[in-house]
Amino acid sequence: MSQHKDSLAWAQAELDERGGRGGGGRRKAPFYKVLQGMPIAVDAFRYGRIPGVTAYCLTHAHSDHYTNLSSSWKHGPIYCSQTTANLIKLNLSVPAEYVKPLPLDTPTTLPNTGGVQVTLIEANHCPGSVLFLFLGPQTCNAGDSPIPSPFVGSKRAFRYLHCGDFRACPRHATHPDVRGKRLDLVYLDTTYLNPRYCFPPQPQVVEACARLAKRIALGGKEEERSRGVVQAMLGGWFRPKVEEDVKQEEQVNPEQVKHEEQIKPRPVDEQVKPEPVDATFDGDIPAAPAASTAEFKPAKGKTLVAIGTYSIGKERIVKAIALALGSKIYCDALKRSLLLAQDDPELHAMLTSDPYTCQVHLLPLQNISVERMQEYLAHFKGLYDRVLGFRPTGWTYVPPAGTDTIPDVGRVIVRDQKRMFDETGLKPMRGASLQYMLYGVPYSEHSSFFELTCFALSVDVGKIIATVNVGSSSSRGKMSKWFEKWEAERK
Repeated sequence: MSQHKDSLAWAQAELDERGGRGGGGRRKAPFYKVLQGMPIAVDAFRYGRIPGVTAYCLTHAHSDHYTNLSSSWKHGPIYCSQTTANLIKLNLSVPAEYVKPLPLDTPTTLPNTGGVQVTLIEANHCPGSVLFLFLGPQTCNAGDSPIPSPFVGSKRAFRYLHCGDFRACPRHATHPDVRGKRLDLVYLDTTYLNPRYCFPPQPQVVEACARLAKRIALGGKEEERSRGVVQAMLGGWFRPKVEEDVKQEEQVNPEQVKHEEQIKPRPVDEQVKPEPVDATFDGDIPAAPAASTAEFKPAKGKTLVAIGTYSIGKERIVKAIALALGSKIYCDALKRSLLLAQDDPELHAMLTSDPYTCQVHLLPLQNISVERMQEYLAHFKGLYDRVLGFRPTGWTYVPPAGTDTIPDVGRVIVRDQKRMFDETGLKPMRGASLQYMLYGVPYSEHSSFFELTCFALSVDVGKIIATVNVGSSSSRGKMSKWFEKWEAERK
């Protein structure tokens, strides 16, 4: 689309999202929810049956992506990963006849789409999350976009990458169906497309939490640094580490990251979509143990470790902490059923239904606060006398003092490639004490600004369409400036 047509499409999308309705009271789907020239919608269930759409795709099972999907769904096949299929059938009672799980990394032709192939690529977000890579002709102007595509009916094949939510990493850009291929459109997760959100690499944050938990909960001097817990969890963007790099990592980073447990209000046009808090389990304090429960003696320190999570997501940090402590993981029955629906035998083997026989407990993210931890810890009087809590979310990150918040692209790469993070960067939340040691953790399952920049510079893309924080022209304008900078850098 031309710049003028883009403006028209965004204006219509903004109007529709503010309450515009189609015939019969149906909410119109914005143009970025339906692939250009194809009868395929992605994460568009809140709009019900969309005109001309014959295939509905779901990137992952977070509620802001499956809104209105329920047992009454009957508008067409839903394509997703096997884990996501398990979750929506279990949690939403979506009729199995409409749920069509697809394998990863395997091109599949979608029926009734005019020959469009789709390949699912692991998204590095929550369990079951995927990117959708589409390849095929433009056959129709489906959906509610006011701007028809001029290529409908042509013989040209188009390649679209829909990112849903993802944490960009090298394997996305180097995937054999992406590397060296021209991507006509990339529908990009722009949750953190703001230079202030260059939070640390996920493996470093995971390892920092595991080491801090081990030091506080087990006491004594920490063993030699073990990278086995997080090795292979997430690759680095750049060359493998050499001896000099390892030596540098052992040094204290002078530019430590600061944190806060609450989000400071921002102007509407600067707001970023929060990571969805899917409070699908109530987090009630567990009942007292049965008489047959085996006596459990926690390691010295008597520290209960509580980790805040969503209904799905944050599993990497949970596993790393549990492995570091040699503990099983407690969560309530509903949370456990969601975890068991995932394809993760290692995690399944670590779960227990008895909170009195393990040191690591999973709770809803919002429960990691001093007030709620006081109530929770009181229930374990005599077993634990203090709690170590982790509240992992990208929102806890604030840039170090003096950070350039409007850097050029080259500075982003140089600055953040060198930045390191360890447990000394984890700062207590407001109100924390020796008994309630609560930490905000700059851990996100969305891409940081640095990772988005690396990804954009590593792929051959014709056009990027933002899918998050698009509710105002001001916000879209700020993101468009970065798209332009990335494009200029690729030339």
